[in-house]
Amino acid sequence: FFIGPAGAYLFHEIGYVEQVLLLQLMLAISLARTRMLAGWSLMALSLFVHEMAAFTVVPLYFMARVREGARLQELAAGTVICGGVFLVLQTYLQFPDPVVVKTFVGKLAAHANYPVRSDYYDVFVHRFTGSRQQIYYGPGEWPQLFMAVFFAAATGWGCATLEVEEDRRGRVFLALTGAGAGICPLLLGAFGWDVHRWIFLSLTGSFLALTMNWGQLQWKVRWTLGVLLALIAIQLNLQYFDGYAPRSVDRWGLERFLRWELPRELTRIPTR
Repeated sequence: FFIGPAGAYLFHEIGYVEQVLLLQLMLAISLARTRMLAGWSLMALSLFVHEMAAFTVVPLYFMARVREGARLQELAAGTVICGGVFLVLQTYLQFPDPVVVKTFVGKLAAHANYPVRSDYYDVFVHRFTGSRQQIYYGPGEWPQLFMAVFFAAATGWGCATLEVEEDRRGRVFLALTGAGAGICPLLLGAFGWDVHRWIFLSLTGSFLALTMNWGQLQWKVRWTLGVLLALIAIQLNLQYFDGYAPRSVDRWGLERFLRWELPRELTRIPTR
């Protein structure tokens, strides 16, 4: 994961909300073992950080609870709570007053010691439903999309081999939730244009689903999924934001990074 494009994408995304959501996920999983309501409440609150949590960390939490043997009543209640919060946010709190955003950008531009990108703040007044709701994946993303879906399906297969579920229905349900952890982030392609970001989140979801269950996987399944993940890391090509691209991994590339590029990037970080 870390030697491939997805691992680099994790560091490229510093400053985005994904890291906060993943921290909330880990805290919710740890709380759920003794405080079930606290875990689901934290997942519901994660939707206030960003609605994408419904497609990223909530499916992972759902899978974790299935793996822990949660009762169907708990899963249904948690789904209703998170789904209700998501619908309220999308219906009534999808974006703030455009005048408030415009006023904020004006004040920021007047006091900031760096160029303010107004296009970044425009996203806060965009509706992602109605005429804007479409499939943003194009032919250029089909290979990456196929690899993400294939890896999600392989993750589901791996979860189906776990020894924590004795009956067939339990194994099938766990397999569906494991695959869903990688499939759900791809649904964000119907709401926004950061398609490579959604593919990254899909790979992250599948990887985390496997990590949670790694100790219970049979060694043959581990090797199979490990080789598959290595092949994806080698073949996958993710486009970074703002024209960035991976630097070459050689002596000269490393020296250029340490002597010139790193100091230049550090000095570009706003001081206040």
